[in-house]
Amino acid sequence: MLFEIRTILRRRVTPAGSLMAVAGLLSLAGCAPRPDDGDPSSFDAAADAATIIEPVPDAPVIADEGLPGTMEPIRGLEPPARQFCVAPDDEGPHPAVLLLHTHWGLDESHRSFARRLAAAGFSVCSPDVFEGVTSTSTRTREKLLNGVSRKRATQLVRAALADLPNREGVIEGAIGVVGLGPGGVWAYEALAAGQASGVDASAVEIRVLALDATRFRDEQAELAPVPCPVLLIHGERDAAYSGASGADMVARLEAAATGGVTVRSIPGAGVQVFDTHIRAYSEWADREAFELLIESLRRHTASESS
Repeated sequence: MLFEIRTILRRRVTPAGSLMAVAGLLSLAGCAPRPDDGDPSSFDAAADAATIIEPVPDAPVIADEGLPGTMEPIRGLEPPARQFCVAPDDEGPHPAVLLLHTHWGLDESHRSFARRLAAAGFSVCSPDVFEGVTSTSTRTREKLLNGVSRKRATQLVRAALADLPNREGVIEGAIGVVGLGPGGVWAYEALAAGQASGVDASAVEIRVLALDATRFRDEQAELAPVPCPVLLIHGERDAAYSGASGADMVARLEAAATGGVTVRSIPGAGVQVFDTHIRAYSEWADREAFELLIESLRRHTASESS
């Protein structure tokens, strides 16, 4: 089995047991990250480096000891990629959610968010768009984002989506998609791509697409249509959604979403309401936004769940 290591510039693949420190790889590439205050003496390699995590498993394996949820391969995808899946405690059946992670990757915080969705009654799978690496600093997260192939991300997300209805205990037709931060872009592009992506997920009917603080690329371009309602959640103090630029982003969504767009602003909150890594994270804002998210998911999947 091979370990896949994504550096901030390129991928390196090394045999199991010969992992190199990512911080060292960054330095060798001439791209060692710098501390936030610009003082090289305060550079902390452990805090700044991306984190190497496990490769794609051949079969489901426990993700976190003592906690629900498994890491498993996305069926039908080559080259292989992994996803984190977790279901409610009861046998179900349950509506399902495909969850797309933020620029931090499929880390412990993201897996905890997936478990919250499962505790609310949803069977959840979250594909790993970073394919084996999480980020622990703002510098490495931006480099990881820039290294993502849009074509590969679309194929990966659509493969996970196509596999979701086949999972045990999932109600057919009761599926929502949730994208957090850049995960919203990957989710949107995957739904809009259709058969052109090369991955057939046409049989999967999406009931709702929920986005948290998603900023779309190509600001002047029209968005491709998506075949479902869209819920957009953002913080009241998020500059991306203020003024003319924010109104334009919502207008582009409204023109593209065949099922309409619902916008919910969380009073007093800043960017990315669910991001526990940032200093501005607020538990009360998280709770309020989460209640809105769950209400929307339940409402749109209820007709198939009943």
